[in-house]
Amino acid sequence: MENVIKCLHCGKSNYKKKGFRKTQNRGKIQKFYCFECHRYFTNDEGFYRMRNSENKITSAIDLYFSNLSSRKVRNHFRRHWEHNASHETILNWCRKYVLKVTKYTETLQPQLSGQFYADETEIDREKDRNDIFWCNVDWGTRYINATLYSPHSQNMEDAVEFILAGASAVQLGSVVGDNWLSVFGDINNGIMKYMEKKGFSKIEEMIGRAKRF
Repeated sequence: MENVIKCLHCGKSNYKKKGFRKTQNRGKIQKFYCFECHRYFTNDEGFYRMRNSENKITSAIDLYFSNLSSRKVRNHFRRHWEHNASHETILNWCRKYVLKVTKYTETLQPQLSGQFYADETEIDREKDRNDIFWCNVDWGTRYINATLYSPHSQNMEDAVEFILAGASAVQLGSVVGDNWLSVFGDINNGIMKYMEKKGFSKIEEMIGRAKRF
């Protein structure tokens, strides 16, 4: 993606380079002078006003999403980097840039196979209570086109929501246990009642319905 330089104050592109801004951990950053509003600015390349270097921030995010805990990433920085960062700071970086990347990925129009399946991960929260994290995945490309964090056990509402989002199959593996027959029966009956209420004659009519509006 081309990085178009615009004034942060007025949004115009009528500028010239004018010196540098010295930072403690990021070295010198190019400054610009805007001829429209007569103010100085630095270009926002995604790390505007961040105190740590781009390499350190991206390394932290990569290590964290490679399955290292935030504390292990912090310890790695203590051993190999000149300036340290706390584990809270590392988590804040991950949250900040996940939101930035999400805004970009929502603009993409991937070529998908049209066949989807939904799978879940059970997350221990409290005694006798587990949350569910769902992913809706394209069968051909493995592209994740929808996610859902559900603060309750698997039920009909979750299954319906993912079918409407595009899933053609919903896996309910973590509910298998002593009551698995009743759980599957309840979910199936709930979906049938929903279809009858909304006027769907077959489940294929529901798939991806939420994306058509």
